[in-house]
Amino acid sequence: MSRVLEAIETHARLTPGRAALLGAGDPLTYGWLAVQVRALAPLLTGRTVGLLLDNGPAWVIADLAALAAGAVCVPMPTFFSDEQLTHLVGDAGVDLVLTDQPVRVAALLEQAAEQQVRVAGMPLSLFRPTSTNLWGVPDGTAKVTYTSGTTGAPKGVCLRQAGLETVAASLVDAIGATENDRTLCLLPLSILLENVANLYGALLVGGTVAVPAFGAAAPDLCGEVHRARLQRWLENYEPTVLVMTPALLDALVGMVEGGWIAPASLRFIAVGGAPVPAELLARAQHLRLPVYQGYGLSEAGSVVSLDLPAYSVPGSVGRPLSHAEIRIAPDGEILVRNDAFLGYLGAEPWMAGGFWPTGDIGHLDDRGYLYVVGRRKRIEISPFGRNLSPQWLQARLEAQPEIARARVFTEGRRYNLARLEPVPGAAGQLADAVERVNGMLPAYARIQRWVVTGDSAATPDGGNELLCGSRA
Repeated sequence: MSRVLEAIETHARLTPGRAALLGAGDPLTYGWLAVQVRALAPLLTGRTVGLLLDNGPAWVIADLAALAAGAVCVPMPTFFSDEQLTHLVGDAGVDLVLTDQPVRVAALLEQAAEQQVRVAGMPLSLFRPTSTNLWGVPDGTAKVTYTSGTTGAPKGVCLRQAGLETVAASLVDAIGATENDRTLCLLPLSILLENVANLYGALLVGGTVAVPAFGAAAPDLCGEVHRARLQRWLENYEPTVLVMTPALLDALVGMVEGGWIAPASLRFIAVGGAPVPAELLARAQHLRLPVYQGYGLSEAGSVVSLDLPAYSVPGSVGRPLSHAEIRIAPDGEILVRNDAFLGYLGAEPWMAGGFWPTGDIGHLDDRGYLYVVGRRKRIEISPFGRNLSPQWLQARLEAQPEIARARVFTEGRRYNLARLEPVPGAAGQLADAVERVNGMLPAYARIQRWVVTGDSAATPDGGNELLCGSRA
């Protein structure tokens, strides 16, 4: 039996009244969580289940029910574009979609909902797509998590549940998590980092997980961080543990620098998903925020290494956690071995026990601390943790008749920046061109700042800037 499900049943038996999940209504206790999971599971048996849901108890119950049913769970990020979601459904062979967004799914699938169910008091719709993939998923796959896709088409990463739970258990041990901890989900649960590190880890030890709904603001991970919402959630839930992207940490640090007092309950803030600027970490540490940098990737079942209070080394991403093994290739590439990854959909199964080439460049010091210094290819990672190929975005921009050349920069910034060289006489029409491109892109890939330059080879901080533009 799954370690997470077994833990929930144990907590339901020994402490049935303890709060497991906090959402919009009354707390959902461990006793009721176990009941809800058992009730939904039969509906999912034998299915490949897509979850297109906002954060909340219903998402958690559906995820756990798929696990209990032996189904393949395919989280569907709400911030994906409709094109990406359509690709995901066909690519994974999703034959059941559980959603709180029936209008969107009906338009995607061109069919009506077949059934209504209530989960944690929330009305959900069930759709049964007719699409099937051509290759199937590897044996033992419990979850297919989709990367953002550096060129727009998401890539399905097949993972075994035991491997994911090993990651969660090693995180629990590393940070000393207990039933007294309260985690707050600030990222969509469809993101593996949030799903494994915050949710599974807390449920293993009988802690409480706050899963407030994002609502209309949910899909746009790469828009401006809603600081008022972040402040309200932190004050209302008083978490002890957080998982953050660099963009969220930047918002938190700015709030505290502005005079807001962070909850005294906070004891551990893990930040990862993208490179964390050293200056941002220094600002957080100056404010005495308990911030610790981590490193991981979907192919490793999420977190690989984590800086820790007792073993903190500035500049490193900590030592490998107990579930992972790291080697450095002769060319400096970081290689990771774990027992979660089974391969990509549509590709050859991954050899069990092998070292996965991460594409990241780094080194281990003589005490075993890992340092990440760059990428082998020019794939940038936004501060919201999404992988992007600048070449993909540049090609989209250069396809517009007003744009002669384009360069895109993301990493280390709070936004996606484009340097645009207009065709003669078209400088005044660039705003419309950028808006057209953004309309074709998922939220995390949109161009939020752009400048006109006569030198397409200019660096991000140089060049002949003629005009600045901004489109959210």
